[in-house]
Amino acid sequence: MPSAYSRVIRDIRYLLMAYRRLERFPRFILSCRTKTKQSAEDRIRLTEYRKKVTELRKQFHGEWLAKERQTQSAFSGKVAAAEREVKKKEEALFEANRLENERMAKLRAEKLAVEAKKQAVLKEQRTERHQNKVARLEELRQAVVEKQKEKAEDFITMENLDMKIAEALDNPRDYNFALSQTGEVLTKQASELPSLPVKGW
Repeated sequence: MPSAYSRVIRDIRYLLMAYRRLERFPRFILSCRTKTKQSAEDRIRLTEYRKKVTELRKQFHGEWLAKERQTQSAFSGKVAAAEREVKKKEEALFEANRLENERMAKLRAEKLAVEAKKQAVLKEQRTERHQNKVARLEELRQAVVEKQKEKAEDFITMENLDMKIAEALDNPRDYNFALSQTGEVLTKQASELPSLPVKGW
């Protein structure tokens, strides 16, 4: 079965053979009706020629349109396939991103739990240290209070004033003494102490 291209070639050859019969008149003369008169046969042939050319143009245009539609459909199919492939890749990436987010959320939760435990231990240790410090301060305060109580027994008050005066009279103390360079108490009298030269005299 002959193809469309071979049929077109055959029709063009037929038209060329038909047009050669009109070569006795130049083209510009045939197109100008005022300079020559065409016979009825020539007009029929020219009309058939124009109809044939118009049909060939329509045929070529139809084939071109069909080819364009086919190309566009093929291109559209490729584009659709590419879009589907891109959509699949995007869905795969979204799924991988979701899984990664879940993994990171799990790791973050575990890290926060460990950090919370560590903070709880540190808080407990700080509380224990604070309690120990408060206990030591309380013990120190109690010791100071007890020491002050012991010292308060020797304080002179209105109640024991007479007793303290009698005790002082019974046990006189001499605070007129000197200290050596080594810190020893010199109990000798002032007349027995060696005289030291005084500067400026």
